[in-house]
Amino acid sequence: MTVAEEPREAALVVDDDPDVAGSLADLLALEGLLVDTAASCAEALDLAARRCPALALVDLRLGAAADGLELTARLKEAHPETVCVLVTAYGSLDSAVAALRGGADDYLRKPVRPEELRAVVRRALRMRRLAGEQRAALEELRRSEARYRRLFDEVPAAIVLGDLGPLFAALEAHGEEAFVREQASPACWVRIVDANQQALRLFGAESTAALAAFGFAGILGPEGAELLREVSRAFRSGASRVEREVRAHSLDGRSLVLDMRLHVTSGPGGAAPQAVACFVDLTRQRELDAQLRQAQKMEAVGRLAGGIAHDFNNLLTSILGYAELAQRSGSPEDFAGLRGVVRRCAELTSRLLAFSRRGDGPRRSADLQHALHDTEALLRRTLGEDVALSVESDPALGAVPLSETELQQVFLNLAVNARDAMPGGGRLSLRARKVHDPRAGPSVAIEVADTGHGMDEETAARVFEPFFTTKGPGQGTGLGLSTVFGIVGAAGGRIEVDSAPGQGTTVRIYLPPAEEAPESDLAERSVPSAPPAPAGASVLVVEDEVSVRQVLVRLLEDHGYRVRAVASAEDALRAWEEEGPFSLLLSDVVLPGQSGPALARSLRRRVPELRALFVSGYAPESTVSAAELAELNLIPKPFAREDLLCRVRAALDAPASSGSGSQRVKQAPPPGSSVSSTSPPWSCRARATMAKPSPTP
Repeated sequence: MTVAEEPREAALVVDDDPDVAGSLADLLALEGLLVDTAASCAEALDLAARRCPALALVDLRLGAAADGLELTARLKEAHPETVCVLVTAYGSLDSAVAALRGGADDYLRKPVRPEELRAVVRRALRMRRLAGEQRAALEELRRSEARYRRLFDEVPAAIVLGDLGPLFAALEAHGEEAFVREQASPACWVRIVDANQQALRLFGAESTAALAAFGFAGILGPEGAELLREVSRAFRSGASRVEREVRAHSLDGRSLVLDMRLHVTSGPGGAAPQAVACFVDLTRQRELDAQLRQAQKMEAVGRLAGGIAHDFNNLLTSILGYAELAQRSGSPEDFAGLRGVVRRCAELTSRLLAFSRRGDGPRRSADLQHALHDTEALLRRTLGEDVALSVESDPALGAVPLSETELQQVFLNLAVNARDAMPGGGRLSLRARKVHDPRAGPSVAIEVADTGHGMDEETAARVFEPFFTTKGPGQGTGLGLSTVFGIVGAAGGRIEVDSAPGQGTTVRIYLPPAEEAPESDLAERSVPSAPPAPAGASVLVVEDEVSVRQVLVRLLEDHGYRVRAVASAEDALRAWEEEGPFSLLLSDVVLPGQSGPALARSLRRRVPELRALFVSGYAPESTVSAAELAELNLIPKPFAREDLLCRVRAALDAPASSGSGSQRVKQAPPPGSSVSSTSPPWSCRARATMAKPSPTP
């Protein structure tokens, strides 16, 4: 077996003198090269085409018809890897410079000494080897870049590369003040230098240049400056990544919701930091999330409507029955039953309003420890003997922004749900303590824990939905926990539920401390008799509901008031113009067309001393603002006869107002009034027997 010899490098000697060509060829052969000789340019080009020499020794002068510089140029053009060395007997510095400028790699003068030729050969072969390695490295680099580009363009995320040099230059010059010195400056703080195909499609750009012209400022809009501030702070503090969901814009005007992950790296060799921003399009996902929330909301509304219809049909059946019984017998017991059903209607309405968080009016506060103490006995009677109750509280809990009635309703609703979850008995613990809530700061935590059957995640996620219940028909309305949710949310608190099947349930309520001293709403209150009507007092009643309008007219007229009733603000203005003035405007808040408060403002432009009292079942925020509601002299529906007549007389005796509804400017009482407007001999407070309505009308 023979070992194949390594192929020898080829060499070409070009000289029109055969003796010189032969001697040079012999010297090159001694260096292990395979040598060809040529006497003319044509012959040299032909040999080079066949063998592609590693080295070519070319005589500078090849006779009258040829030139070594021209041949060198043609050889380098055809074979860039061939090392060309010019050889001449007419050597000078100028000719050497001309040879190198003409494309030659080296220069020899005749007579050529063997040691000089050997040095040139070795240098030439080393140059050829390095050139080959460089070509191989460049080819590998091109392949690597092609692989990177393919991966860069085919990755499913949108990737944008940016130069942060301008941003950090601005920070170097102006510090944090750079973010407020010039509003337009963030547009040029990040230069987009590259983007993959997914990014171009996402942002609607035809090329990276088009996206670069749009810039990060165009993509992120006003949010961009704050994001860059966050990026700069994170980078200077040692962090390298910023992640957030952002609102963005495309070149074709689309609004996008994107998950952005921006990685900041130091530039090579101390260059400016670079940014790699990776975007994932969440727009469709967020649209689907919104559609799901809307579907869940409509499902809840459907259950709510069904529950309301069920409960009110029962109540209306009772009202109709009691009314027919009272009509036949005139028995006081039947009338009392009728009033009781009406109170139950008011309670249901109050619970619905609490759930809908319309209780944004002036809030009352109560001492939590006092409310716990007062409610404990009621809880024990409600739970029964088979449920052991323990109540613990930190000393000096202070006041919370809930009334005693609301706190009692919260405790009772949670206790009843816990009792129903322990049909065989168990333990219920109620604990109140001061805590530091990471979300809201100093707070009061109320924890209600039972040893019942617990809930799975799906059930626990729905416990605050209206009319959602796991109880059987007739065993619950599903409004208990939704009412708790509304009460706590309206007070600025939050609720957490921790439960698992077979491990019981713990409900934690976090409430902020009250800003005002507590006041009691559970104290005994007297029920006053209706004060007499001032002589000659007249009332303009504006109510669009016919039955309510008729009741108001009957109640006021039976008590001695002169009453004019209309159904709209337009009719009220006409009646005031034709039959007025009236001593009092009694109006519903929500009317067809112009609202009650707007009607009062219109009348005050004519009658600055106008007195007004408003009634309402509720007032949508789109019709009456919360600030305006706070200023209204308002009596919520439903109300008893004594409550209405008390409030009417109080409105007549109060100082007149030039504002929106509250009485501030003093004025003499209406003609014929026998009571001083500043200190009436009677007081009017809510009836203790009436169900307390929601604080919001």
